[in-house]
Amino acid sequence: PVTDTTQTRPPIYRHQNGVMFEQFNLAGNNIYIYAQDLDKPYHVYLSLISGTIELWGRDDIKDQLNGFGIWTDATHAKLTTDLLTGIVIQADNITLDGNGHYITGAGSGYGVYMWQKSGVTIKNCNISNFSRGILMYCSNSIVDHNIINSNFAGVEVYYGSSDIIINENEINFNKWVGILVEQSNNITITNNTVYSTTLWSGIYLVDSQRISASGNTVMYCQPISGSPAGFDLSGVINSYFGNNKSISNTAGFMIRPGGIYKSENNIIHDNIIDSNKYYGIILSQSSTQTISSNVISGSSIGILLTGVSNGNTFFDNDIFSNAYGISVSGDSLTNTIYHNNIYNNRLRQVYAGGSITLGYNVEISPGVYRWEGNWWGRGPDEPLFIRGVDSNATNVVDSAPYGMQDAWEYGYPPGPITAPVDTIAPTTTATLKPLPNADGWNKTAVM
Repeated sequence: PVTDTTQTRPPIYRHQNGVMFEQFNLAGNNIYIYAQDLDKPYHVYLSLISGTIELWGRDDIKDQLNGFGIWTDATHAKLTTDLLTGIVIQADNITLDGNGHYITGAGSGYGVYMWQKSGVTIKNCNISNFSRGILMYCSNSIVDHNIINSNFAGVEVYYGSSDIIINENEINFNKWVGILVEQSNNITITNNTVYSTTLWSGIYLVDSQRISASGNTVMYCQPISGSPAGFDLSGVINSYFGNNKSISNTAGFMIRPGGIYKSENNIIHDNIIDSNKYYGIILSQSSTQTISSNVISGSSIGILLTGVSNGNTFFDNDIFSNAYGISVSGDSLTNTIYHNNIYNNRLRQVYAGGSITLGYNVEISPGVYRWEGNWWGRGPDEPLFIRGVDSNATNVVDSAPYGMQDAWEYGYPPGPITAPVDTIAPTTTATLKPLPNADGWNKTAVM
């Protein structure tokens, strides 16, 4: 006899724009058919959770907060109990204060959901066990001081969102990604902790522009397969990443094309990038990146340039204790690499797939230029750069190496140091490559 197991399966609920429309059980062939309105775009998803709590505002008769929280004014909701279902924000300018309470799912659906809304704030929530802890397709909205753990994805900023702030959240143990931003603009990501994703990256940014990420700590994002990163920039343009920590991930920063854009004109500045398994920073098919003042250590390769990655600038970085300091493939030989401290890398300081001269022609006074290179870990009584030893081949050279770490900051020219540091004051003014100011967008630096 054939046993019908349909009734033993849990019911599934179809939601549209956050609202439950229909309950159904899968037939024996696992097929579900329904009619969908096509008069305008809808977001349809299936969940094992039947209902949600809809927040419309204190004075709207459709509001469903009663019994779960209170309205402290017309637009500010505060939870007073833990929830076993998600919340849907149905109006603009709503603030949800979780008040430390738990919003716990059944492995599907969304913890907090907002679709085509503006001016929303989500704060002080503990959100876990959903497909997405928070899904936001909105503008001018804030996600602040939440704990978003053990979901499939922590926070997803959906296609077409803008002017979003994600600040001081704990986003840990989410299976796929911690923070995902897709085709969105003007996104600020600050002071978050993102730990331990097992399928993809900690912070994953796709085909988006004007991202500012600072003060974040991303650790232990090591997928079982593949090689995403703590910070995964896939088609990111005109963005700034500063004062972050990317530690013990598969790669610290991965910069590569997305589905629409190539990654261009980004600043990676003053980050600690340590103990990442394969790469500190990898650039693939990426140009016009400025990589400056980072500490890059403890990886197989400190910086990898591959896949026709040209026109990038690297300066003032400390690159040490990797197997290879910098590795450049034969199709990525046209980059500017100068004023870096590259030393104590186990196998080679620099490896290149073709002839390359490291350095930059710096304007030291009006109309006067000088070729300036890098420091390679040697003092004045040693050769400052040894072709074929510091590099993998005699045509991989630094023709103007320095004799002391950070010598350029003290005004020294390339070559051996011949006078004590404290007797020489900087006398040169050089217009260098881009450096950010506090807002990340000033591209003029003077030494």
